[in-house]
Amino acid sequence: MRIGIDARMYGSAQTGIGTYVKQLTDALFRMDHTNAYIVFARSQLPSTIYQLPNVHVVHVSPRWYSWREQITLPYTFWRQKLDMLFVPHFNAPMWYPGKLVVTIHDVTPIDFPARGLRPAWLRRWLFLFVAGTNVMRANAIIAVSEFTKQQLVSRFRIKPERITVIPEAPRFSKVSSLDSSLLSSIYHLQMPYLLFIGVLRPHKNALGLLEAFALLRKQLPDLALVLAGPEDPRYPEVRERARKPDIRDKVRFLGFVPDEHLPHLLAGALCVIVPSFVEGFGLVGLEALVQGVPVAASRAGALPEVLGDAAVYFDPHDPGDMADVISKILSDITLRTELLSSAPEVLSHYSWEHAAQETLKILTL
Repeated sequence: MRIGIDARMYGSAQTGIGTYVKQLTDALFRMDHTNAYIVFARSQLPSTIYQLPNVHVVHVSPRWYSWREQITLPYTFWRQKLDMLFVPHFNAPMWYPGKLVVTIHDVTPIDFPARGLRPAWLRRWLFLFVAGTNVMRANAIIAVSEFTKQQLVSRFRIKPERITVIPEAPRFSKVSSLDSSLLSSIYHLQMPYLLFIGVLRPHKNALGLLEAFALLRKQLPDLALVLAGPEDPRYPEVRERARKPDIRDKVRFLGFVPDEHLPHLLAGALCVIVPSFVEGFGLVGLEALVQGVPVAASRAGALPEVLGDAAVYFDPHDPGDMADVISKILSDITLRTELLSSAPEVLSHYSWEHAAQETLKILTL
């Protein structure tokens, strides 16, 4: 078969979806040497991909979420005479006439439409229109969690049998030894610290985390909070709250952290906090467990489904509850031991090899 893959968002610079594209395609290419893959990319991919005999890279220019991806890409894809097109996001070109598989990670734009030049109602409508059109016409739909599947069923009235749940998986193995010099020389971090990883947008609830941290500092004045992930200039509220006197000397913003540094950043944390109002999966929590770091997470979205007994949960709308859960993890050695002893069983359910195998079954139907 000739399988097309829209890899325009390839790489961790595009946060969660870019990570998904990279990890899944890497696993697919390691496993499948029979089918031909036509990979559509906006930028250079790793040189090893260009050397694969069954992979052909086609460079395209349209950005994701642009009118050009809807107008020009259908012809680009069609010209390659694909047997199947795989778009690992909701934004497939709606007028592409061939067979299509899409992955839906979440439906966050319905409840949290991003700020921008367009009003919120229009951004919400555009997501509903593009995503709704694509899930209705796709030959198959992949959801990364049971939670996301149920969201698709309820929001778009999709028949459950049309949706296959194929989870994501951690990117890294456990570091053999913590590179504390990297943390101190490049990021100027001093341990101990709490860690948040994610884009600083409202659904990630970084503001709630800062309020919880302010409460924690009353008990633990030396505690530091590290926020790793791209800042979004449309949302200055997080930075403004961090400047207030009660926490400003103990909050660090790292911005984007490259993949090779993330395992050490995770391994150096006392606790990783996932305070989101909604998550379609919850990869950061799994990657913390790989490094042997306890996780405090929202009782929301797919997080309880994904992290199971290996995390302690709080109400994301209640900073006091969040602070209490984090404090309990920090002070209770028995609790930390129980959480981390549950991690191997939880992690055993996730691998990119399994995700690639299950995805290939869908692509070759």
